[in-house]
Amino acid sequence: CTSLTSVVIPNSVTSIGDRAFYGCTSLTSVVIPNSVTSIGDRAFYGCTSLTSVVIPNSVTSIGDGAFYVCKSLTSVDIPSSVTSIGDGAFYVCTDLTSVDIPSSVTSIGNEVFYGCTSLTSVDIPNSVTSIGDGAFSGCKSLTSVDIPNSVTNIGYRSFYNTGLTSIIIPNSVTNIGDNKGGNTFGDNLKSVKMYSETPIIFSDSNYAFGEQNIMFVLYVPVGTKDKYRSYYAYKNYYIEEFDPEEEPFEPNNDVKTIVIDDYDGVIYVYNMYGVKVLSTYKKDEIDNLQKGIYVVKVGQKTDKYIVK
Repeated sequence: CTSLTSVVIPNSVTSIGDRAFYGCTSLTSVVIPNSVTSIGDRAFYGCTSLTSVVIPNSVTSIGDGAFYVCKSLTSVDIPSSVTSIGDGAFYVCTDLTSVDIPSSVTSIGNEVFYGCTSLTSVDIPNSVTSIGDGAFSGCKSLTSVDIPNSVTNIGYRSFYNTGLTSIIIPNSVTNIGDNKGGNTFGDNLKSVKMYSETPIIFSDSNYAFGEQNIMFVLYVPVGTKDKYRSYYAYKNYYIEEFDPEEEPFEPNNDVKTIVIDDYDGVIYVYNMYGVKVLSTYKKDEIDNLQKGIYVVKVGQKTDKYIVK
């Protein structure tokens, strides 16, 4: 069907079968009638010229890989009738910029939006309890996402290689990454705010927050810093406490001054870009630095330091 450019599906059709328009590379538009209740697996697989599709309120399920590699698809409206979105449903839809997931959906499957490099925003409703493996992996334009307090599981590499520099993890989350190795959020994160008073344990091979640089900050509830430090002892994270009852929370402005006298050993000082500017045994040399905010490391201890 490589020469098919458009199609109108008649009202007599109740479901679009598996691989119905598989590989129709010239298909640019499709009209789905209200009689259709399901879109089958790989129904529009490889329809690389398909620019838009309107899914009617009659549809309750979107199959695995239904719009797989529909690279020209710029927008999609998922109606509130949909309760199930299959794995890889919008895999590598590189022109897709935004998507609203309806509250009828309870889980985001594996690799649903994998490689959607133009996706800048996604609305995850409070009905969602699970975000699948690789769900948003490779969404390089995705710079922010709100994870609702309904989510209990965040899958392996679900936000790997995205544009996220910070993320808030609600206390409902009990599992991140399923101990499968690799990391869940990639290496671009600058801060993570965790509401749970009980740290989520990862295997040593599963650095959920990635191979972060010196500027990474993990924010945890007041009174839990020592607990988080012992659980994440294998990672040299800078850990800062916050009061969950205080709003608003401004992680970029939440900087504390440390007491240099607490240090004993070689002092390494980095600027806010992660560049080492000083290594010394002499504590008074730090105060001779230009005014600014620095990160100081001695052994396994890391703190921020302000030169005023």
